[in-house]
Amino acid sequence: MVPIMQGELVNTSALLTQDEFLAGFGLVQALPGPMFSFASYAGGLCEQQNGINRQLLSAMIAGWAIFIPGTLLLFLVHPFWGKLKTLPWAHRALRGINAVASGLVSGVFIGILLDASWTPLEIFCFIISLVLLISRKTPAPFIVVIVGLVHTVFT
Repeated sequence: MVPIMQGELVNTSALLTQDEFLAGFGLVQALPGPMFSFASYAGGLCEQQNGINRQLLSAMIAGWAIFIPGTLLLFLVHPFWGKLKTLPWAHRALRGINAVASGLVSGVFIGILLDASWTPLEIFCFIISLVLLISRKTPAPFIVVIVGLVHTVFT
């Protein structure tokens, strides 16, 4: 979903800058739960020039719009899931789906790295983030706050 959002919001329609998109994406990664809040962030930010009422409405519509397909899928597939998971090919299919999802996430990560403007400060913040993530001792929200503070202080 992230590559589609980036392509539509940043590359095609220019409703968000690359920095705004990455700031929202990084913030949402620090929050628990799925990416629904990122859709609300992007929807609200796309309407920042048109007043607070329109911005709030756009954020709500974007949040609902990203939530509806999953909800419909849940209600439509759940009744059949008990039968489906007993089929021998279903487990192999799920492993393949997980592999594809991992590949898409990796592709997005590489795309973001290639599209980013790499100043020395941004390289330093990336290295700090990477070291803290690899150590597995610092929770993700704290990493975002730490790197955000480092970036703010040195900008």
